[in-house]
Amino acid sequence: MAILIGLFFISLSAIPAPAGGSATNDEETSGPIKPCKFASIKSLVIEKTGAWADEVYSDETPDDCAKFKLSERDVHDFFRRAKQIDYETYGAYYLPSRCYAAGEIAFVNGDRGTWRIDFERRGVLKLSDGRKMYFFCSACRSRAFYP
Repeated sequence: MAILIGLFFISLSAIPAPAGGSATNDEETSGPIKPCKFASIKSLVIEKTGAWADEVYSDETPDDCAKFKLSERDVHDFFRRAKQIDYETYGAYYLPSRCYAAGEIAFVNGDRGTWRIDFERRGVLKLSDGRKMYFFCSACRSRAFYP
């Protein structure tokens, strides 16, 4: 299956395995931004929004995070515009935020998974087959994100 260069497009037909094999833990292979293709989103559930994470360091308080509210449209926009990045880049080059939204996602091709997007426009998609993909969305313009 050919992989497109640049932004991934939700309207395409499949979610490919990440480059470098089938690593499923947080220490996945590192390297440049990876092209990614997505099937259309069939359903999206927001389970948490305005949540606060204790495992990440930032100055944000639970009260700060309560203001971080992503809508379904914001989440769709995130996965349409974000670029897939490797784990090293995700953790080392983009500021983490304690504020996040999370939920479940299903694609028309049958792939399912969970997602998490933070206030700093970083995201993680964990698919039911064990694949984990990392994203950053500099093009996301929702007022919900950090300015």
